[in-house]
Amino acid sequence: MEYKLEGDCNTVSKLIITIALALSISLISFRLKFLTLGGAVIQFLIAVSIFYSGGIQWSIPILIFFFSASLITKKNRNTASDKNSKQKIFMRDHYQVIANGGVGGILALIYSLTNYEFLYYYFLASLSVVCSDTWSTEIGTDTNWNTYNILNFRRVEKGFSGGISLPGSLAGLLGSVIISVSGFLLIEFNLKFFVIIIMSGILGNVLDSIFGAAVQVKYNCPECRKIVEVKNHCDVQTVYNNGIRFIDNNAVNLIASISGILFFILFQKLF
Repeated sequence: MEYKLEGDCNTVSKLIITIALALSISLISFRLKFLTLGGAVIQFLIAVSIFYSGGIQWSIPILIFFFSASLITKKNRNTASDKNSKQKIFMRDHYQVIANGGVGGILALIYSLTNYEFLYYYFLASLSVVCSDTWSTEIGTDTNWNTYNILNFRRVEKGFSGGISLPGSLAGLLGSVIISVSGFLLIEFNLKFFVIIIMSGILGNVLDSIFGAAVQVKYNCPECRKIVEVKNHCDVQTVYNNGIRFIDNNAVNLIASISGILFFILFQKLF
């Protein structure tokens, strides 16, 4: 009976600490305008899932991703010089938080029920993709290097979905490496899985660019006559241009984050 009481107390204490930490991070993120109110609420729920289910081991990679991505995005928002380049540089809403962190939150919940250890590696592979994509997008759009359509290698405007650049690609590689490194800080290092996580992140990022160029919905802005990916631009309603109407940038990001898991499983089987 004493053992059960001690276990219950530890569980309650862990839950209280988890909620306090997740709430603090979400409030700070909202206060610093990293997230909208809806984004902060969803982040809180995902953070509780990951912090409580995975503990410090799972928490370190997701925190590194979130704060690095938020700081890079905030820097871009402050230095962007025109409206078009700013269209992606604003507070992340609940859809964006789900697209980038939802898979990780679900994996953490499943882990709490099964204790299946490979779920942690799936988590890292998925996170490797979203970190790679975020870093490549934000850093790639903040340089003076040319951007090219990944499908035909024609020059496109910075920020174009499916556009790639050398600085952005290198930043994406670094983002994947950072997540893989952070994932092995508290567990025994495994070179095979370390490399596979990086490869999964890179390929998931490439897939994100391909989907962004090929199937993501795009619109024409009547005011500035640019191709954009939002329904309102320059304070006017945009006109459908191409792509699948229900596949926006958030859908592409979600698909890419799931692909990281599939790439990890594939490489695990192959190697």
